[in-house]
Amino acid sequence: MENLKSAGKLGLVEAARHFDPSRQVEFASYAAFRIRGAVIDELRRNCPLPQHMLQRVGRVRKARQQLPAHSTVDDLSIAAGLSHRETLECLAAMQLTRPIRLDRAHETTCPVADEPAKEPDAVAERNELKRILQEAIQELPERARLVVTLYYSEELLLKEIGQVLGLSEARVCRILNATLDSLRNSLLAKDQ
Repeated sequence: MENLKSAGKLGLVEAARHFDPSRQVEFASYAAFRIRGAVIDELRRNCPLPQHMLQRVGRVRKARQQLPAHSTVDDLSIAAGLSHRETLECLAAMQLTRPIRLDRAHETTCPVADEPAKEPDAVAERNELKRILQEAIQELPERARLVVTLYYSEELLLKEIGQVLGLSEARVCRILNATLDSLRNSLLAKDQ
């Protein structure tokens, strides 16, 4: 949230700097547009997934909403128009990124886009996925494991992690993205 607030403030400063009153537009309208753009840019910069993966994840989410609750991965693949492997990649990515509504981001319990199923087989599958993920995290190099732990468990900002490790924020972001790719590949490899 701090990163997003900072981005919004920078958007406001940019709006004030570039505002032209002769264009007959209210400053509030102009600033809201610039602030929103700055926040969206910040979200994109910090997203661990590339744009093409986000588009696929969107297709899988949409297909998932249209299918019955007990649909298989193959059903989901067909509905999303993706291969079986691409669908599995999207499902793994969805586990690593959990979008929340920005108007509820301040709440202590965030509404998760993909609520875990309550059926026994789904719970067992989710527990197995967690176990595999924990093992994969333990096998990571120390720095990568530390970055993931500080980011997800301690909920530190990339900038704060950089200060702890003596690295730039950009370097921490690259380590985190590479680590998430590695974990995703580990999950996919063990799923096959």
